[in-house]
Amino acid sequence: MIEFVNHEIALIRTGNQDFHVYLEELEHPYLRWFLNKSKGNSTVKFVDQIRPEKQVDRSNQLEPGLYLVFFLNSSRMLGMKK
Repeated sequence: MIEFVNHEIALIRTGNQDFHVYLEELEHPYLRWFLNKSKGNSTVKFVDQIRPEKQVDRSNQLEPGLYLVFFLNSSRMLGMKK
């Protein structure tokens, strides 16, 4: 902790970065996870390491052409009045 900004906020330093934090959140576990996050655990995936998607049989698709689709108001379909 570097300094108290006011009676509700403090300034803390993590590595080379400074953050303004509410005092009531200093004991919050999410803040602790964020501040203590180690940089060595991050894994980097390169493009050639990503597996391609499985090929899917797409023979059941619609024939090429123009299709009109009408959407009705669902309350009219159920016989309800507005």
